[in-house]
Amino acid sequence: MSRPLRSRALALCVVLIATGINLVPGQAQGPLREPEAFLRKYIRLSAAEQTAMQRGDAVAKLVQTSNKRELAVGGVVRLAVPRDDFVSKIRDIVRYKTNDAILQIGRFSDPPRIEDLAGLTMEPADLASLKKCKLGNCGLRMPAAEIERFRTEIDWTRKDSNARATLLARQMILQYVKAYLAGGDSALAEYHDRKRALSLADESRSLMAASPYLLEYAPEFHSYLEKYPAGQLEKVENLIYWSKEKFGLKPVVSVTHMTIYTVTRDGVANVIVSSKQLYASRYFESSFALTVFVEVAEPGPSPASYLIYLNRSRTDLLGGILGGAKRSIVESGMVRGVKKTLLVTKNRLEKDFRERLVTAAAVGDRDPSQR
Repeated sequence: MSRPLRSRALALCVVLIATGINLVPGQAQGPLREPEAFLRKYIRLSAAEQTAMQRGDAVAKLVQTSNKRELAVGGVVRLAVPRDDFVSKIRDIVRYKTNDAILQIGRFSDPPRIEDLAGLTMEPADLASLKKCKLGNCGLRMPAAEIERFRTEIDWTRKDSNARATLLARQMILQYVKAYLAGGDSALAEYHDRKRALSLADESRSLMAASPYLLEYAPEFHSYLEKYPAGQLEKVENLIYWSKEKFGLKPVVSVTHMTIYTVTRDGVANVIVSSKQLYASRYFESSFALTVFVEVAEPGPSPASYLIYLNRSRTDLLGGILGGAKRSIVESGMVRGVKKTLLVTKNRLEKDFRERLVTAAAVGDRDPSQR
């Protein structure tokens, strides 16, 4: 296999793994009180894999898809952390996602402000692409109207053209986020950077339809996400953040809508976190991830829980005569990457929880895991 092909495939693999840090759905009906049933049905864990999970190993597997542009992976890890610790960590998304791959990141205020994007800069290669960008042929994912604005509003001969282009990009992202908050999927972009236009609203609905586990276990949450922002549901938090992340070939600027839902049934409270891609500057056509934090009742002094992860992403980089080879590289890398990410997440959460217990004991506080 050629080096360029392997590099492109490995870079895409990192992209898919990174977007997967949005980890999975909580239980809406009885079966998730017994998460093994969910894992057998949707991730198809073998008996050996379930045994490995029970002893604390992270397990990840590919999930079958019917769309050639789609890649899906599922994973799970057991951890000794209470629900509130997980929620507080993921709510602080900027700190939660910070790692070596994150170049820049920020969370939007309520309501969003241009200052929220002050930390976002444009890469020299992206600015070079914008100079040449035209309808149907652009190095960055963009709608037709935005392509036209960069063509007509920026005088690329000026010394300050890069600064002006960066400001325009921030303004466009801000306007886009405001439109989505007001109109939901109806405000999602239609990309015109390629000859074939791509509707993100259609892609989003298709990915939701390909996620039956959400409809089965949390139909009320599924309905809420479909109707957003018109739907009503208690114990739901919404936040939108942007990030610029390195993926081997070129950095990707993305905007993500994250929803945290706490659901209680039969006295057991679990947390479902959905992460929907609203925009990605390259590689991705769409992405939808679910993370579920499931508490289980087990004897012992430490809290017991599962962190389950499912991600579906679509890309146009898997086509062509070498598509099968690229897919094979990406899929094997995804599985390895998800296992590593689950273990890193487990170790970080458990370490922070242990430190909090020590601090609480030092000041004579009661066990924070029992709050």
